[in-house]
Amino acid sequence: MTRLLVSLFEIKLPRVILICLFAMTVHASAEQGIKATDAVGWSDSSHKPFRLLCRVNAAGGFREVYVFRGTDPVFYARDVTAYLWQNGKVIYSASPLYGKSGIFIIDPSLEIESTVLDGATNEYVVLQSYSAASHRVKYGTSPLGTSKHGGPVANHEIEVKSGL
Repeated sequence: MTRLLVSLFEIKLPRVILICLFAMTVHASAEQGIKATDAVGWSDSSHKPFRLLCRVNAAGGFREVYVFRGTDPVFYARDVTAYLWQNGKVIYSASPLYGKSGIFIIDPSLEIESTVLDGATNEYVVLQSYSAASHRVKYGTSPLGTSKHGGPVANHEIEVKSGL
């Protein structure tokens, strides 16, 4: 009888450990959120028919983002430093070199852009991630004169008040 209980416990213990590890991984990935990117190319939204094209402008060397509904462009942003899709909307950051610095949300279905953060005119802003669990955006800032490849000088978080 004792041997039977021990063998049952030994079978259950690995399962319990696996379940705990899985739960911790799911919780950690939800808190970590969706990572932003500056990748050049096409990115599809989970809400069809929207998609995004990020490309490097041949004349200026900065990144441009075009948001399409099917084959029709519905939005354009220049000097984009990073972007991500969340619930059919685009969250992106921009530097002030060719426009306005900050973090913005594009709703392509309504063709509306809203501002999450107004950046300073001499500040390089880079979106890092968005957490759907906490509705918070993580981003980095650095003075314009510093190299953008050196990473942010300061890291920040801000709550997204508009519905995502």
